[in-house]
Amino acid sequence: QYLNLIDPFSIGKIEILRGPGSLLYGSDAVGGVVSIFGKRPSLAPGFALTPELDGKFSTADSSWQDHYSIGASGDIAGGIVGGSLKNFQDLHAGPGSGIQPFSGYREADFDSSVRVKLWSGGTLELGYYMVKLFDVGRSDQLESKANLKYYDNDRDLVYVRLGAKHAALDLEYKITLSYQDQKERVKDIKFEKDEDDLPLLDVVDKVAFDTVRVDTVGASGIVRKSFLGGWLDLSGGLDVYLDFIDTGSVVLEDGVLSGKTPLFPSDSRYATYEVYLMLESSIQRYLKGLHLWGGSRLSVTTAFAPDLPEFGDVDYTHTGVIGSAGIYYTYEKLLNVGFSWSEGFRSPKLSETVILGDMGTYFEIPNPGLKPERADTLEVNGKFFSEFIEIQAAYFA
Repeated sequence: QYLNLIDPFSIGKIEILRGPGSLLYGSDAVGGVVSIFGKRPSLAPGFALTPELDGKFSTADSSWQDHYSIGASGDIAGGIVGGSLKNFQDLHAGPGSGIQPFSGYREADFDSSVRVKLWSGGTLELGYYMVKLFDVGRSDQLESKANLKYYDNDRDLVYVRLGAKHAALDLEYKITLSYQDQKERVKDIKFEKDEDDLPLLDVVDKVAFDTVRVDTVGASGIVRKSFLGGWLDLSGGLDVYLDFIDTGSVVLEDGVLSGKTPLFPSDSRYATYEVYLMLESSIQRYLKGLHLWGGSRLSVTTAFAPDLPEFGDVDYTHTGVIGSAGIYYTYEKLLNVGFSWSEGFRSPKLSETVILGDMGTYFEIPNPGLKPERADTLEVNGKFFSEFIEIQAAYFA
């Protein structure tokens, strides 16, 4: 959800799934999925180096962006290492709006990955991604509330992935372990106002400092097995993600530094445990071009936040079971018709149930009793192609 913490230069590909995708992607995929993949090292015969230098300049904010990377590929191993430096000045919004003050910021990125072919025929991949944003200003409340915020964001992600295929068993699997450390520091400045109710940028009323750190440990596994000569595929997966949250908040007013209630209770925890099964069949021997699929996922979410003001300890668990199914028929390159039914499930995030405070444009009140969301989507579509005409129709509900 923090797309500004992903360096565009490090992206290898982006996949977009329309509609509920909770079967394959779990809770939160209630309306659609945007999957972003980093650049992967290649394995190819021989040895090759692929240096890359990218630069970008924008007149809208007088910004410059530089990216440097080098990749190496060989028979049994390959690797990529790269980094970006970015400097954004205040945005010029065009005639009538002028310069948007305090909108500039700086950014530094680093990405690296190594891929090794194992003796068993599988591959082992290790990667590390780092993003740092400095002094990201938010001034949308400056004129109305004399309020200015600066954000510093750090994200460090490391992962290891093992994948293998066994042709004799018609079996393939992939296991991924990951750790992410994400920190956000907010400097919230409140200015005095003059007699015209305008902010006095040289007269500070008070300054608040908020820090949120989230450490996430993740494990994911996918197994796929083919039966009956390859026309029936059974796949399953397991996803476990554990979030550990630490917060701190202080305020400086009249030269005195004192504590204040943080947005999140410190030592909070949030976890998701999910497992799914999916069956796919291309019944080529009976009706060429017919494809059927269906599956189900079990999702369990737990959350704990200690000593929330007025509520005490918040401790809840949500469980959801969803299903999806579909049938599609393709006749050569002339006709595509299909029907699908998909369920989505989304469990409340900790931020939606325990945050207490002024978020700028609204005031957040804790709601520990918030229930999960569900969505059902039906889709019927058809496409006809010929040398002279193309017809497409779709229905969603």
